[in-house]
Amino acid sequence: MDEREKSAELMLLRLLNKRMRLDAPEHLHSLEKGFVGECHLDKWLNSVTSDCIILDDLWLQHKQSLFQVDTLIIFPEKIFILDAKNYSGDYKVDGDYWSTLRGHEIKNPLHQLQRCVTLLRQLLQSFGYTLPIESRLMFMNPEFMLYQAPPELPAVFTSQLDRFLRTLNASTAPLSKSHHALAAKLTSEQLTTNPFALQQSYSYDQLRKGVVCVRCVKGVMKREHNHFTCASCGTNETVHQSIIRTINEFMQLFPDKKLTTQIVFEWCAQQIGERSIRKFLTKNFIKKGSGTATYYEARDSTDSANER
Repeated sequence: MDEREKSAELMLLRLLNKRMRLDAPEHLHSLEKGFVGECHLDKWLNSVTSDCIILDDLWLQHKQSLFQVDTLIIFPEKIFILDAKNYSGDYKVDGDYWSTLRGHEIKNPLHQLQRCVTLLRQLLQSFGYTLPIESRLMFMNPEFMLYQAPPELPAVFTSQLDRFLRTLNASTAPLSKSHHALAAKLTSEQLTTNPFALQQSYSYDQLRKGVVCVRCVKGVMKREHNHFTCASCGTNETVHQSIIRTINEFMQLFPDKKLTTQIVFEWCAQQIGERSIRKFLTKNFIKKGSGTATYYEARDSTDSANER
């Protein structure tokens, strides 16, 4: 299966975290931890050999109700919804009440999963599909322990992964055109943005300028001849790589601002010369205007710049 893409919210908050103090840094931490769990689930799913279709990170809507599906697997006989959880530490269940052993209450993840199943079932029925749906909470972190979990809890713990994999691989029937049509329909219904994404306000003036480290969170890179080096972690990067990355970061943060030599010069805290910036922009972007009114627009695919 294809590598899961980072959400736009996660990528944006990662960039902002390097240049400002976030309103809710714990939200970024939660997103990071959740993404790791999802990637672990994706890697584990590579061992599924049955004929199936796997769809990731679906944001869907049914009758004005929005819901997210971490991982949806279409088998010939049924559909599985898998919700990856990357909890670590010791937790306990008491009815609908979930908490740490120290008594800190957390949201019951089963409620969200049950809501997802209900809305997906209704959505499929509106499409004319009646495939049964099963769901599982997938606890991917081996350092997680859930005490007092009832046997009927629809959950898979790390010690049960091999057994659950055998269940998924027990399907021997082939998919039909109808299954592929369903996958295409669900993909076409996908919302383009996460409606529940945290809105972090920011402006150009309030963000720290400079070439920030590609690896560590708060590191600022200093130029040493033809390289940039992070004072915090020692990561090295060529000037060319730094130009590419820093311009891409600026464009992600400010898609409506005109890309000019001067603004990139300021964004890099004047650590990359205007001549080098202008040469790179002219080579990899479309030049518009002339003189002091010159600005640049992205080509159909700026990814080619990363390959040079």
